[in-house]
Amino acid sequence: MDQAAIDRPIVVFGFDDRIARHSPRALNSLSRNTRHDLDVIILARRWRPWTQAYYRALELERLRIRIFDMSAVSVSGDLRLLAHTTASTMDRLYLPTLLPDADRVVYLDTDLICLDDLAPLYELALPESGIAAKPSVKEGYATLPDLVRTWAHPMARETILGELISSWAPMSLRTFNAGVLVMDLEKLRRRSFVRTTLDMVRRFGVNDQLAINLYTKGEFEPLDSAWNVFVGQDASDAPHIIHWAGPNKPWNTNDLPFKSEWDTYAREYDPMRRWIGALLGTRPVNPVQRIEPRSLTL
Repeated sequence: MDQAAIDRPIVVFGFDDRIARHSPRALNSLSRNTRHDLDVIILARRWRPWTQAYYRALELERLRIRIFDMSAVSVSGDLRLLAHTTASTMDRLYLPTLLPDADRVVYLDTDLICLDDLAPLYELALPESGIAAKPSVKEGYATLPDLVRTWAHPMARETILGELISSWAPMSLRTFNAGVLVMDLEKLRRRSFVRTTLDMVRRFGVNDQLAINLYTKGEFEPLDSAWNVFVGQDASDAPHIIHWAGPNKPWNTNDLPFKSEWDTYAREYDPMRRWIGALLGTRPVNPVQRIEPRSLTL
């Protein structure tokens, strides 16, 4: 990534073709509510030609978009993903390597909308782990052993818990939701974040959120809950980010709270028209960089 691309704050999204049609709302909300110019990185997997054409042609005020095609990078065959998640979120584990000249990024899920400028997240003091996120409080998710028992493969749970015990990690270690994540990439590089998290994925098939929680072992900067308000779980008078965490999304459930706010950021989604335009020679504005495994030196 050239120097000009790291002069502005970086926001990262990751989604595959299945989620692509729903993601413009998150991007549009970011565009409308930022007071700063932003670089946006989209980690893409297995996009169809017309999906890629749509996002290559997408123009949003104050956002400079760049697409990283991660399709050639393999993901563990034993990966234990949740039904409503996408394998593209796993690619954020590579961010310290993918963006070697960047110091900090904010990663956002696509099932959310931003209602405020993200500048305070770039000014947070982060611990040596290099991570800030919203602490989990829901039963079954609030401590690291809880999260392991909830999400890890049954055959791997005791091994993971045994490794935590052998490292003298307290069983009360807190956890976080990774839908809004502040990442200090320099600190992550120093702490071998990529190698550590990918080793857990390879050995245990854990998803990215569990891998990052296991990496931090409870050491993270807690975000104010207004930066990641869970629809149906949290109450906030002034949310900065509204997040439809869990299987019920504003695109598959009609009676969810804040549905009207989600609809406010709707954009035309017509990828076939963009694809046809690309075939006829329309110049795309957002570049694609295809990432090959050999370029990901750990």
